Amino acid sequence: MAEGGTKKATYVAHQFLPFMRKSDPEENRFDCVAFDGARNVQLAGELMEKYFPMVTTVHGAEHSVTLFFDDVFTRCAPLKLLSNFSNQIRIMLGSTRHAPNALFKKVTKKHFGQSLGFIQPSECQMAGHELNLLRLYCLRAPILEVIRKKTFLDMNTAFHAPTHVLEKPEFWHFLYAVVQALYPMFRILRLADMKIGGMDKLKFYVMQADNLLPFYMENVKDHWDALCKESLPIIEVGKTSLLRPRQ
Repeated sequence: MAEGGTKKATYVAHQFLPFMRKSDPEENRFDCVAFDGARNVQLAGELMEKYFPMVTTVHGAEHSVTLFFDDVFTRCAPLKLLSNFSNQIRIMLGSTRHAPNALFKKVTKKHFGQSLGFIQPSECQMAGHELNLLRLYCLRAPILEVIRKKTFLDMNTAFHAPTHVLEKPEFWHFLYAVVQALYPMFRILRLADMKIGGMDKLKFYVMQADNLLPFYMENVKDHWDALCKESLPIIEVGKTSLLRPRQ
């Protein structure tokens, strides 16, 4: 690795095999290994199956659910718009470089007893977009109070651009529908991330998510249609000003 090499399947497999042989010299106790979806580690699992015939290689639950969230917020245009818009609100109210931040901190402290900020999605944080939206919904009351204050209205008008969206009940209904729909998948991620054993519940959680997702995604679609119908034609995904009132 120090010379620019890669961890090939044989290298990864032989990191595990000595410990497996020590724990299971008869090669009949290990029945399952879980890796993420990278090709080299999946091949490593297949090599381990050759030495331990009872082993089955599966994708890790945590990694699979994380890929699901990545796909949802990159391939589904309405949810990508929502995530980008949430980041716009985070930058407007949560950035210490912008004037509204001090007012926002003061208001959140009044509501929660301490200053509460936004969660910035990052590649190293699993389900970061979902966490970002959950926090945005949690901050609904202080956000609405801030944007209605005279102090905020007297600030630079550049900060007023997204407020018409935030004032719409349809936006918050849509946001709630999204976090509600994705919550079953978030529970699976939480189960995989527990410090105590809980993987015996994994199949049940996955089956429940399979049953709930189609129903809740229909609800998301209905609220998205209502949001667009009210006053919000979609502008190009990725623009700073994502939604604007109908002329």
